[in-house]
Amino acid sequence: MRGLIGTIAMIAALSLAPCAQAQTDDTGCNPVPGLEAALNSPARVLWFGEVHGTAETPALFGDIVCAVAAHDNRPVVVALERTPQETEQWLAFLHADAPEPMTGFLLTGAQWRQRAQDGRNSEAMLALALRLRDMVKSGDVADVALIDDVKTPETRDADMAAAVQKAEANHPGARVVVLTGNVHAMKAPFRGMTAAAGHLSPGEVYSVAIFTGPGTRWDGTRGAVAMDGVERPRGMVAASENVLPAPLVGGYDAVVFTGTATTASAPADQAALDVTAPVHNAYATIEDIQGRMPPATSDRDRLERLYDLDQTGRGAFNIINIAAIPADQRLAAWQMAADDMDAHDLADQQALKAMMPKSGWFKRSVYGDKAAAGAFFVAQHAHKDSVLMREVLKRVTPLVGTGEIDDADYARMYDRVALTFEHKGQRYGTQVTCAGGGWHLEPLEDPDHVDERRRAVGLMQTEAEYVKGVEGRSCG
Repeated sequence: MRGLIGTIAMIAALSLAPCAQAQTDDTGCNPVPGLEAALNSPARVLWFGEVHGTAETPALFGDIVCAVAAHDNRPVVVALERTPQETEQWLAFLHADAPEPMTGFLLTGAQWRQRAQDGRNSEAMLALALRLRDMVKSGDVADVALIDDVKTPETRDADMAAAVQKAEANHPGARVVVLTGNVHAMKAPFRGMTAAAGHLSPGEVYSVAIFTGPGTRWDGTRGAVAMDGVERPRGMVAASENVLPAPLVGGYDAVVFTGTATTASAPADQAALDVTAPVHNAYATIEDIQGRMPPATSDRDRLERLYDLDQTGRGAFNIINIAAIPADQRLAAWQMAADDMDAHDLADQQALKAMMPKSGWFKRSVYGDKAAAGAFFVAQHAHKDSVLMREVLKRVTPLVGTGEIDDADYARMYDRVALTFEHKGQRYGTQVTCAGGGWHLEPLEDPDHVDERRRAVGLMQTEAEYVKGVEGRSCG
């Protein structure tokens, strides 16, 4: 959170002592002077609050976790302000017995893929994740808990506190070291709100605000922006009016200074964000255009608009080159593009269902070619809705050969249903999949006669010609 950014400027003039660089001590950790007060505290939870988006605070937090693990003769659990929707990715990243970290898979997590980046998904946070992985491998860290399960904004902080307590319960006797935004770390109410740390008993938590020197931080909408800071030596001191504005005294037990100027840390998957931006922007453009059009007055109009929505996003996807970005960001890029398409597809499918006739299908002779194609494309892309796809296949099958549908569309629908829901070979060879960096044909039913079946539905390319034609398309 950024609730204290403005207050940093209030304390920037309190000390202008020169900044000191950390040196590794005999434990292998970069020492943090004054941290002993937290290490010797009886509190089971050490809660650190930062301003998101800097390179320095995740690095300092890693040093602190290292020091806690070296000091405590008990398990150490790290808790991060991240969604538990990423649990699968973090478990694999932290525990997989692989020679190289599964960074590419980690970056497919829901929070890493967000288009609005506030610093929690930065290169510095990825570096912290890699460091935590090493600590897990060495046994210095027992677990990493993801504690930001946002159910409602009103209960977010209470839920975060409950998640920290759950992490404690899952590891009896452990010390939990938490990193969140600075407001979440406050023990006293702030602007009428009880923050997450405030939902724990005062003796259960030792709360520390992290302050950096002046410089820049990463803002989700503006990129690197100027940030006020405090020029004090690296280290931790007790919270008092000497280091905090009066309204914040009581919110924290201590303040820790990075002792360095601040630098913005860009998103860890910036290349993935950049390469998929055309897909996101294409949807935004067509939605803006349609939003300024008069309301549709018929199902034909509505279906034609669905056609434009469906095909605009996919047209942009077909020209991006995911294979050109770093390998560890390609999976994330694929998922980002899929997120955009899936969200729009779902809305389009709901609109289609509201227009579905009681029987039959949207015939060309009634609705026109574009509207009929729009209905088909929306249905074809309902790959998570077996009921809709099967129903549409049933309705269009009697129309094959009548001219009322594109017979090739029927073939694509048949193949998708067969592969996705019936778990059998495709009949017309219309479906390929990306694997190992290249496009591969999905399994075929009776492959010796596939070209005959393709010609029967108007697919004039042979199967070999079709596969060769997609080989040049982007494939991660």
